Parts: sequence; structure tokens; C-alpha cells
Amino acid sequence: MWDFWVVGVFQLIVSVVAVSQPPRLEITFPAQHSWWQVNNDDGLLETLPIYFQTRNFRIPENGFLFVTGNNTPEEGYRHISDANSLFLGGIDPGTHFWKLELRSWNDTSSALAEATLHVEVVVDPSDERSPWRYKLRENEKRPIVLVNPHRHVSSTRGVLPVCYVSSTSSAFDGQRRMWLQIMEGLGRRNTVDFRFEVKTFEKVATDAPFTRALHRLNVSLHGLPLEISRNELSDEEATPDRAIKALLNSFYLQFPTTRNDSRQISMLDRPALLKLHPPYATRVWNDLVDSFSSCVDGLIIFSNSRSLSDKLLVLAARLAGPRAIVMELANLHPTRVDVDILLAPSHFAKEHYSVARKLRSQNKIILSSATLGDSHLKNQLDYC
Repeated sequence: MWDFWVVGVFQLIVSVVAVSQPPRLEITFPAQHSWWQVNNDDGLLETLPIYFQTRNFRIPENGFLFVTGNNTPEEGYRHISDANSLFLGGIDPGTHFWKLELRSWNDTSSALAEATLHVEVVVDPSDERSPWRYKLRENEKRPIVLVNPHRHVSSTRGVLPVCYVSSTSSAFDGQRRMWLQIMEGLGRRNTVDFRFEVKTFEKVATDAPFTRALHRLNVSLHGLPLEISRNELSDEEATPDRAIKALLNSFYLQFPTTRNDSRQISMLDRPALLKLHPPYATRVWNDLVDSFSSCVDGLIIFSNSRSLSDKLLVLAARLAGPRAIVMELANLHPTRVDVDILLAPSHFAKEHYSVARKLRSQNKIILSSATLGDSHLKNQLDYC
């Protein structure tokens, strides 16, 4: 009897401890940083299966799996099946990240556990049938040299603000490594004083590798979390993507010509932000433009995210009065925006139908990140 009572108490303690442990999420397949080859018939990865395991959390009893990243809806995907797998399809070649989160039905906006998956989708360059092959035209084989004819007009040392827009919490990928390399390489020059800054519209992740690297280079990092109280939003606007749509719609009502061309506004139009409705729109737009105040007459550089936030960023940047807005083409199928300079990683990417249809830019330049070694970088930038 005593033994039975002890066993019963022990089982009760174990069950209580198990319940009190926090939820856990683990991606079991595919392997992190794995490589997947596209189907050369259509140039896409037809299917990417993702398998996962949860601990101390059951779907759909306790909540759901929330997935964001490429090839998911802008508002994210809710996985509410008890199956521990999901399938993504039609994936372009490139570097891809997906964020998986366990979310409770009681609080659908915050993650109880999360995991990030990184895979590389690649092509077979030896296959002549690949739709990703691109044959250079004769004029594309000629070298391009960028020259500033006014560079030596004045001996006065100029200051050029260069503002990168980036997340500090997302993956420390090749894009950010290349930016750091540029900051370090140009930081030692004496003909122009490049004043580098990084802007992020979130709370700065102080322990992130990108943040630490910026600190080592003595590059300023400014975080501006864009926060709107729930009671300021209608039920239809109560998600991040819908809130961004509401902000854009309020902007377009005041500046209707910018719906089709963001180049129709400048810093002279900023006072009209006070006329935006609802009231939170004025506050958020002013905060956005204020964050770019140190970038006046400089460069604002970002890589496209395929989301409406790109539109938000470009419009706010226009009102800040930069010398140029530069977009690095990190993803095909970009959001429709107008920029001053487009940096594409290849001729194929620059000429891709999704880029040609949706991006308007005065200058389109090929900048192959694979060639940015230290010596090559310095030689190339001598003429910029």
C-alpha cells in the first residue's frame, strides 16, 4: 500500500513538472543550411517538405504553428493540423529563411517557442536546358566604370551619409557580411568622409552577430520600434500587414500621385503629414521620416523584402530628402516601388520579368557579390 502511494505521488510530481515546462519546437527535416536543386523544367523547387516536433505543446489543442518567410502569405501561414509536417512549393533559387513559431490560442500575437530554417535552393549550371541560364548580349560584356566628374573640383573634404536599413534580429547572412565589408573598406578612405549608419525599425537585438560587428566598426545603429496601440486599430487593421496597409492608404489619400510614383514627393511635402488620418498615422509617418533625418543628402540603402514594408520605407525615405534611394535586389518578384538605383546580382536578375514589370529605377547596375573580395572591392570603389 505504501509503495503504491509513493508511486502515485511520484507520477503526480512528474506530470506536474512536465506541464510546467515551457513549450519547445524543433525542426527535424530538412537539415539546417542544406542545399536543394531546382527542377530544370520550370526552374523552381517543386516541393520542400518541413518536419518538426513539439514538446509540451499540442496542435491544435494548445494553439497553432505560425510560419513566415518566402513563399508564405504576407500575413503568415497558420498550421492548425495535428500533422507534424508542412510543404512549401514553387521556390525560386536563392537563400531562403523560414521562421516557425508556436502560438497559443489565448495570445495569437506572441511566440511561446520558435525555430528558424535556412536552406539554399540552387541550379545546375551545367544543364543547357536550365531556364536560369542567361546569355550576355554584346553591350552587356563591356566593363562599366562609375565616375564622379566633380570629385576633384573642391579640395574640401566632403561628408556623405550612407544609411543602411536592416533587421538586427534576422539571420547574419551574406548580404549583411557584404555591407560590413564595404563599411570597413570605405572607412579608411580620405577623399570622402563616408558616415555609415544602420537603421532598424524594431528593438535592437544587442547580442546579435550583426549588432556586435557594427559595434566593432564603430558604426551607429538606431532602432525605432514602430508601435501602435491595439485600441488605435480597428479589428480589420489588427495585424502587422493590415496595419501597414492602413498606413499606406492614409498616405495615399493625402498624396494620391504617390500611389503610382513615389518620386512625386520630396522633403518639401513633409508638413502635410499633419493632415493624415487616423491620428496614429501622423505619428508613425513622422517617426519614420525623423529616423532618416541624419540621411539628408546621402544614400539610403536597403534590400527588398517582397512585402509592403518596402513601400513604407521608400515613401518615408523620399520625405527625408536623400541624394538617392538604393535597392539591392535580394529577391525576385519584388514589391512595386520606385528607386533611384537598383543593384542587381546578375544580368539575369536585372532582366527577370518580375523585376522589369515592378521596379522603376533611373540606374540599374550589376553588382556580383561573389566578386567582392578585399582587393577587388577597393579597386571597384576607386571610381564610385
